Amino acid sequence: MADPRILIMDEPCAGLDLYEREKMLLEIDSLKQRKIAVVYVTHHIEEIVPLFTHVALIKDGRLTASGRKEEVLKPELIKQTYDIDAQLEWNGGRPWIKVISGG
Repeated sequence: MADPRILIMDEPCAGLDLYEREKMLLEIDSLKQRKIAVVYVTHHIEEIVPLFTHVALIKDGRLTASGRKEEVLKPELIKQTYDIDAQLEWNGGRPWIKVISGG
């Protein structure tokens, strides 16, 4: 258990405040120094740290899109998956989402 080949995390930052979430994400991102495959489940796009190279978008239990994060995390695929208009901005290898108001 001390040296896993795969680590599956389901919403590890749920319930954390912003400060603790960012500390946790730094620790998770540091896993890139080890040879561990990480599966990370989240509803928050901004939690996709540089460690993660690929993503999958799922809607109603079905795969909407998957592939390299820069190719999948696009406004048109976000709209198709979440039914919202959004802009994405990349900073430090992380995507940051801004929802565009309809009114």
